Amino acid sequence: MRRAYTLIDVLVTLAILSIVLFAALPAFTSDERTRLAAAANLVVADLNNARALCIQNPSDPVRFVLGEKGRSYFLAYESEPSEPFELPDAIGGAYQIVFGEGDHTNLWDVALRPEGVAEDSIDSANAPYVTFDAFGRLVPPTEVRLEVVCGGAALTIVVRADTGDAYVE
Repeated sequence: MRRAYTLIDVLVTLAILSIVLFAALPAFTSDERTRLAAAANLVVADLNNARALCIQNPSDPVRFVLGEKGRSYFLAYESEPSEPFELPDAIGGAYQIVFGEGDHTNLWDVALRPEGVAEDSIDSANAPYVTFDAFGRLVPPTEVRLEVVCGGAALTIVVRADTGDAYVE
């Protein structure tokens, strides 16, 4: 007697394979929302770090400076505003984040910009920046709103003028 697969055997196999593929597919694709949230959390942490560094050393405040087309940012001392400062020897390198490179390779399609400003208008000669005073407040004392953009999605980061606190809105 010859054995063969029935239509029910084939349909059950296809159903199981579809379920496995459906469950595994997100693991193989980069999720835009995840990259967006990761980038926003990174920016907030670095804004808060810049604020803390300004409180520690008010004689030479730290600036949070946006790079060309919002594809990077760095922390710089006000005395040398166009150059990222060096990290401690144990870590090494400059305090600069480039989306899509190094530890941030997965953030390849992320951009950071002031709210309402086009990415193409951000250039290194006229880079927007955020500075804090000795008490951690913004200088000038005006709320800052930054957009983190990834694909078609965006999150807004707000830096309060009165406290300097940065958070995702």
